[in-house]
Formats: sequence, structure tokens, C-alpha cells
Amino acid sequence: MMRAPCRWPPALVVPMLVAACLFVYSLARFQASNPYIDPIFDQRQDVTIPSIIHQSWKNETLPKRFQKWSDSWKRHHPTWTYILWTDDMNRKLIETSFPWFLDTYDALPKNINRADASRYFYMYKYGGVYADLDMECLRAMDAPVVEGGPALIERGSALISFMGLDTQFEHSLPNAWMASAPGHPFWMFVVDEIMRAVARSTTLTAEEATGPVVLYKAWMRFRSFPTAKRSGLTVLKHGYIYPYNWNYKNSAEAFIYPDNWLDVKYLYSICSAQSDQIDEELCKKKLGAEGKPGQLAYTITYWSHVWEPAKSNKQVLDQKAAHAR
Repeated sequence: MMRAPCRWPPALVVPMLVAACLFVYSLARFQASNPYIDPIFDQRQDVTIPSIIHQSWKNETLPKRFQKWSDSWKRHHPTWTYILWTDDMNRKLIETSFPWFLDTYDALPKNINRADASRYFYMYKYGGVYADLDMECLRAMDAPVVEGGPALIERGSALISFMGLDTQFEHSLPNAWMASAPGHPFWMFVVDEIMRAVARSTTLTAEEATGPVVLYKAWMRFRSFPTAKRSGLTVLKHGYIYPYNWNYKNSAEAFIYPDNWLDVKYLYSICSAQSDQIDEELCKKKLGAEGKPGQLAYTITYWSHVWEPAKSNKQVLDQKAAHAR
């Protein structure tokens, strides 16, 4: 028995054709306006994240606590290339490799905006792992998540991570840690989102102009493209990179394990570089984030907010802290 051919209702044909044409046009327009996007990246399944650690500071002299946490990355990755980008190096990178972005870069209102923007270009041009200086490395990025399983950086060709369980919250994708193979198109989506944001408003916060909100919006756009699933962009679940949710609304949302009965104000006091009572070892113990076998966390951030003078605690950062265990 022959089946009648499937026919679309005439009323739907024209709207569907228009939608398809608009999608193809928007993709072509986006790629044309961003010449560094590699349109065939999604076909290269063998791309890997290179062994490079990127960090950034205004110059080569780090506050003592930043130096301690920076050393933790070198200690866990003794054979990796380490790059500390300075403000001068950042501008040179944009000027020489991405001159089409230089006017936008120079017009960004604050230095934190330029530092934020630069890290997306590290990921695109060189690949590797980017980490904020107030983030401590607890174990190697190329160590397996579970015994016999893939390493963290083998879980995709570009990696970002959720902080907290609310994946609809636009601050839930911090840009404090990122990893990528070079040339991944996602980072150009982030840059394009920055250009859109600063064109819309001159009164945006750092998070809205170049930080987590921009990263989140770029991710929402990127994942709507058909090739996104094949691009290898992976969003890690809460806990691998951020064992503590700094955007907490209550104790249950602040962290998942092991002591979810703890007073969040107490936890903040021992885990935040903004607090005079910071105690990294106690913080890691309370969070079950000590880099021990069976623990999920690869890193922990102490969220110093050095770009906000009203919140930053310079005295804590300049203290000569004990060496990490």
C-alpha cells in the first residue's frame, strides 16, 4: 500500500522558507563581519587544547597572594608553557593580530574591560587554559576526572563552566576560567557580543560589557547554530571549577558539598580574598575541594574583585601567605 507523499500546509511553506533564508543570511553576515571565524572548525574532530596557561595582570609584579596562587598553576603543570600577559602585551596582541577590534578595545571604559576582552583573544589565537590570578589550581588540567577516564581538558575543544545550579542566571558562566583549542569560533561570538553590548550602552557594568553576562549571552546565541553541537564547546557542571557559588541566594545554593549546613557568611569570611579572615586551607577543607582523589574540584577561586576598589582588600593580597600544600 503506497503512502501519500508528505505535504506541508501551503500556509506554512512561505514562512518556513523565509525563516530558513534569514538564518542562512544571518550566519553568512556574522562570519563576514568576523573574518577570524573558521567555518570548518566543526569538521576537525581531532583538535586538542594545548598545554598553555594564560594569566593577566597590569604589569609583571604580582601581589604576594596572587603570586602564591599563580605558582600553584606552574606546580601542577611543570612542562606547560606559562604566559603572564601585561596591559602592554594585551594591546599589542589586539593591534597586531586583531586590528579590526582595536578601536573598540581602546574605547572600552575601564581596564578590567580590556583585560576581559583580551582573554577571549588568548583563547582564539593560542588556545590553552586561562585562569584569573585569584584562582588556585588544585590538580592538573590534564588529570583524569575519574580513574581511567578522560582528562578535564579532553572533555571538549572549548570549555567554560557553570557556577551554581541556576543555568538560567546570566551570571552563571564566569569568565574567570576558560579553556580552548586555538581557532574555536565560539570566542568570536563572545567578541561580537562585546561589540553589540558597548554599541547599545555606555553605562554597562563590567559584567554586562565584557564579563560573565556577555559570555552567557554569547553561549545562548552560539548554541542555537546547527554546527554548535559539532564544535566541541562543553559547559562543565558546577563543582569542577567553582566549588562555591559566589552568587548564592541561600545556604543550599552557595555550595553542594560537603557541609551544606554551614552559615554562608562564615564561609565567605574564610574563602573570600575580600575578607580579613581568609583561610584558604580551612576553606578548601570545608568545601571538600583539596585536590584529593574522589573530589570533584580542579580549582577554587577566592574572588578578590581587584577591579572594584570598594570591594578589593589590598592588605590581604599583599600579605605574605604561606606556600600552598
